[in-house]
Amino acid sequence: MGQVLLAKTLIISLAQYFMTVNGISHQDLMTMEKSIRKFIWNGKKGQLAWDRVILPVKEGGISAPSMKIRYETIKVRWLKRWW
Repeated sequence: MGQVLLAKTLIISLAQYFMTVNGISHQDLMTMEKSIRKFIWNGKKGQLAWDRVILPVKEGGISAPSMKIRYETIKVRWLKRWW
């Protein structure tokens, strides 16, 4: 659980800032998410499917950050501001 908290506070916050300012390509987004997975599982194969890992703890996940979901929310916020 410590790696998840560290990923959320340090890595994701900085990445989210850069995605908001500059945007990100799909390939870079996938590379980033893959790196986060490796970090959380200490370079080993994941013990749960990623779709389950990103769920809240109450729903059986470990509340890991999903870069895809965060980027989609950033795009929606930009559309909302533009509208």
